[in-house]
Amino acid sequence: MIVHIEEIAYRDINNGSRWKTVPIVPGTATLTRTISPDDNKGNIEKIEISAVVKQYFPEMTRDLIVHIALEDHTELTIGSEDLPATFELKQTNNVTAKLE
Repeated sequence: MIVHIEEIAYRDINNGSRWKTVPIVPGTATLTRTISPDDNKGNIEKIEISAVVKQYFPEMTRDLIVHIALEDHTELTIGSEDLPATFELKQTNNVTAKLE
């Protein structure tokens, strides 16, 4: 299932920083959610976020809690103090952020 993202914000868990909004190019951010069965663990849910960002921020590669506002007006938080999220950044003419 692919859903468009309205806004992405993140907070670095290691320094107690405040929430920062990711400067995404409008219309480029999507969330893909897949659920697959696993014999040992029940179901495994994979969430992948892809977005073109306007500017590179080095702190986006740190251990984060990520808050996502979706176009259907639902919200999702990924990552925690115990299991942080991280972005994988690929730089071309634009910076693409992939959350794993």
